[in-house]
Amino acid sequence: KTREEQERLLSLLRRVDDGSGEFDFPEFLRLMRTWDIAAKRQEVKKEFAIGAECGLSEEETRRLKELFVELDVDRSGALTKSEVETLLHKAGVTLKPRQLQTVMDWAAQVANPPEYEGVSWTLPILGFLKLWKELVASDMGRSLPA
Repeated sequence: KTREEQERLLSLLRRVDDGSGEFDFPEFLRLMRTWDIAAKRQEVKKEFAIGAECGLSEEETRRLKELFVELDVDRSGALTKSEVETLLHKAGVTLKPRQLQTVMDWAAQVANPPEYEGVSWTLPILGFLKLWKELVASDMGRSLPA
């Protein structure tokens, strides 16, 4: 863990301790709940930052996150190729097989963060936001090479 993460954990431990100096199960549960909430806030901050990089407002990023969650039918936290194809279909994007492969190749190379390396093809939310930006920039795929 980084120094910052260690300090954050120590701060959380102090917050959940009832002053006894012992760490009991209810305190452990409070710690886990607090840690989870903090981690989710960090993830949302990251999503908004990537959204902003892509020229999206927070509201647009929020709506795309809702779409992402709806499309992530297996609840894995990342879209599979078939889920991305469903997204394109729902968005009214009709791509020729070669264009679809171009989109998939781009997403696999650019949109997947390092922690997904070696995992079968998936598209986490941050990659999804980047993919959406590229699709919009290419007029929803119409300007991709045929």
